[in-house]
Amino acid sequence: MVKKLILVTSPPACGKTYISKALAKRLQHVVYLDKDTLITLSKQIFVVAGQPYDRSSDFFEKNIRDYEYECVVDLAMEALDYDDIVLINAPFTQEIRDMDYIHNLKAKLAERCNAGGRMGGNISGDRT
Repeated sequence: MVKKLILVTSPPACGKTYISKALAKRLQHVVYLDKDTLITLSKQIFVVAGQPYDRSSDFFEKNIRDYEYECVVDLAMEALDYDDIVLINAPFTQEIRDMDYIHNLKAKLAERCNAGGRMGGNISGDRT
């Protein structure tokens, strides 16, 4: 079976979690990852840095945001070693419009699949 990475994206508060969980329940052999799970760690970074908790701040954009996305994608790639489908629930508001990001993500997925002896790999919602 081809490995699949499904990104459920939309701006915050548009129903991603509802749709993501419903889809994950209907799929077989799926790992569900929600980027919001990382908020606990992000809040701690604000505390340690002595910054007010504000996910719209320059501090968040500069020191936390991209690392949250990198972490959830790395978790997804690792999960594909153990199951065939990973679904990530996250806004990806900047990334989804960046074709270089999408191409790099596709390459990372293909590399991961080939390294594991599984040919192929697909990112659902592919625009190319």
